[in-house]
Amino acid sequence: MSGNASNSGEVNPSVSSSVSRSKNAIGNRSDIGWKYGFDVNGNGRKVKCNYCSKIVSGGIFRFKHHLAGTREDSEPCASVPDEIKNLMI
Repeated sequence: MSGNASNSGEVNPSVSSSVSRSKNAIGNRSDIGWKYGFDVNGNGRKVKCNYCSKIVSGGIFRFKHHLAGTREDSEPCASVPDEIKNLMI
């Protein structure tokens, strides 16, 4: 019986992780970009930069372009350190 309990315990975590897979879901912000900006409205669509205080619309993907300075879909951050810029690239 205890073998079944441990098997069911292993199944439940995998089921719960498959339900919430998004790295950017509220409460599951594991994307690296969230270390360098924070959610303005609570829905992940506007991110405020910790370095230049600019608010980037379009979510964490566009915000990471802001940090990387790729000029793709956003204005590059002038204050981000080179190591963070290279990490985002």
